[in-house]
Amino acid sequence: MRSEISNKPTPDMPDDSCEQNTSPTKIAVFSDSLPERNGVSAYWHDLIPQIKPRLGDIHMFQPLDKRRLLQFGFPMPGDPTQKIITPNILRIWKEFNKLKPDLIVAVSPGPFGLLGLVWQKSPTPSS
Repeated sequence: MRSEISNKPTPDMPDDSCEQNTSPTKIAVFSDSLPERNGVSAYWHDLIPQIKPRLGDIHMFQPLDKRRLLQFGFPMPGDPTQKIITPNILRIWKEFNKLKPDLIVAVSPGPFGLLGLVWQKSPTPSS
């Protein structure tokens, strides 16, 4: 007996015609890795363009890939090819305050991730 795979919606799997969120969601993602430097960062850089049309504004807060900034970092424990970089709090504060996110995602436990956690527990920063 041959089983067929059906694309018809089931009660636990709604079809594409179901009502979508009409109000855009603003999401701040905090990561300590350089853009697309490791699996976590590459995952988010691949995921964001796919979910952005359905959710709204998504902004990635992470170190900038600039040589002068990398000179001030220190080796990451367990992977000396990567560096832990201190966030430019003023730059990030301005961008974060402009975004006023509804959701904050901290994807790593370094300085950027911890900054996201601290700001998540406090009211949205004001100018």
